[in-house]
Amino acid sequence: MTSLVKKIYRSGLSIHVRNKIGFRPSYFDFSKLEKNTSISDGFPWRTDGSFKTIFRFNDLFKLFYKVDNSYLDLHFYNNEFNLIKSITLNSIKLTNELLIDKKFLNNYEGYGSFFAFHKHKNFNAKNFTVLHNKCYLGFSFNNNLPSFVHGNIYVLSENFANKTRTSNFINTSFFCNRKWRIQNNFDDFEKTEIVIVNPTTNKIKLIIKDKIYFLAGLCTKLINIDKTSEVLIRSNCYFLRPAVFNYKKGYLDVYHS
Repeated sequence: MTSLVKKIYRSGLSIHVRNKIGFRPSYFDFSKLEKNTSISDGFPWRTDGSFKTIFRFNDLFKLFYKVDNSYLDLHFYNNEFNLIKSITLNSIKLTNELLIDKKFLNNYEGYGSFFAFHKHKNFNAKNFTVLHNKCYLGFSFNNNLPSFVHGNIYVLSENFANKTRTSNFINTSFFCNRKWRIQNNFDDFEKTEIVIVNPTTNKIKLIIKDKIYFLAGLCTKLINIDKTSEVLIRSNCYFLRPAVFNYKKGYLDVYHS
């Protein structure tokens, strides 16, 4: 009897119901992840105002499997998840850097997210292989030295061979009762912004200092934060990890909460 109860409790349907009502939820779900897949974070980019974004990444095939001739597929979306640009970087090196500015994005000024998928034409993985590169993003403001931060959260995966995409590795609830408190005091900064990439294809709800925001699936939101001692985000998404932008005396500090 106990074994049957455990089996039901751990079933996909049971987990789905528990997540939706908030009873002993499972924050992550990798059950749909396919073999031989590249999984990408939702990397935020900015070209608004004087911003430039720098993307630094490694060749994971060369690093872990000692094979050459891998490449990287990149897909850039605006904040409403409309595709702006897709490119393929062929014959990448062990370490690489890409400047994302207005010129690179066809004079597009704004912000959004992009996804990076590692590929190899002749790679034959015998085991269950998933490549995930956290990478580094640098944000330069007013041409100052960039502030770097690593990737934040699993969002999309793409199969090496058939390019099938999978999402929703982060679960959501019916209720806006998940709390995310950023561990910093923001009283001394001239300005604070947070950037949130919705890691799911579901519409999510955010409450920050009694202000309500809605964010459609895979979309990106830039939110200005008034001077405050703390930032508490309530949401129906089980794992949000916003990027924080602090401004003070011409300097910029970017980090994950």
